Amino acid sequence: MLKRSEKENKSKKLPVIMTIIALFLIILFAFLLNLKGQSNKSQTRSSSSAHTVSTIAKTSSKPVEKPWLTSNGQVNQLPILMFHYVNTQMPDSNTMTPEIFESDLKSLVDQGYYTVNSTEALRILTTNEKPSNKMIWLTFDDGSIDLYTTVFPLLKKYHLHATAMIVTGNLANGTVTEAQIKEMKASGLIDFQSHTVSHIDLSTADDASATLQLQQSKVWLDQTLHQKTSVICYPAGKFSAQTEEIAKSLGYKIGLQEGDAIAEGNSNLFEIPRLRMSSGTNAQLLMQMIQPAESYNVKNTAP
Repeated sequence: MLKRSEKENKSKKLPVIMTIIALFLIILFAFLLNLKGQSNKSQTRSSSSAHTVSTIAKTSSKPVEKPWLTSNGQVNQLPILMFHYVNTQMPDSNTMTPEIFESDLKSLVDQGYYTVNSTEALRILTTNEKPSNKMIWLTFDDGSIDLYTTVFPLLKKYHLHATAMIVTGNLANGTVTEAQIKEMKASGLIDFQSHTVSHIDLSTADDASATLQLQQSKVWLDQTLHQKTSVICYPAGKFSAQTEEIAKSLGYKIGLQEGDAIAEGNSNLFEIPRLRMSSGTNAQLLMQMIQPAESYNVKNTAP
């Protein structure tokens, strides 16, 4: 009788145990399912966050450059402005007040002008391509401290680009320092080209002296700024036929002089003229100087 009773008790307990095990498995399955759901939600949030960051990054990056225009079988014209000093000292043919300089920059922005860099200038002058019919190249000779204290802040204010011609053997002597040059280049608003080592008269220099001036300044710029310097700006605009040959042999692509004329493609790239900017070159006069190039470029743009 006792054994039979024990069997009956065991028989009664078995469904209970099975029910408990089943409930345990159901709870465990539900827990794991919930855990997986939370993991998927976390991944979704992470993916959404990454997408948002990516979208923000794309939005905050520089806008995609517009396709360049093509000239209709004609060469391009590019006004190149030659600046020197921008300060409040006695105005002269090389000095402009900050007020007039800023008014000139504002006028360029208001009229929709595109300011090119050295690489773009070479492309404009050697092909029939151009970024805009309203384009201009701002160049600054000598590397005066004004470049850092006055010009650079205004370029940042108006989001414009310029090219500075550096006398590499005269740094920190009333001019910009190496650290300032690196800072300005890193901004993307100023690129740097050669104005020789010590600003000598290249039209009278012998071949050895001219070679040293062009070569050593290029080497310093190339090594310091990790670039291939392509422009030689002749001091005081003076040079000789031999200067041109030396510049070509050293790897320069453009030689800048004065000339008071608008630069044009297919001309001698080592005799490129620039328009002098002085104390009297206000916004109205500036527009009169560069308007002919805009009209020419518009007329000669392919449909």
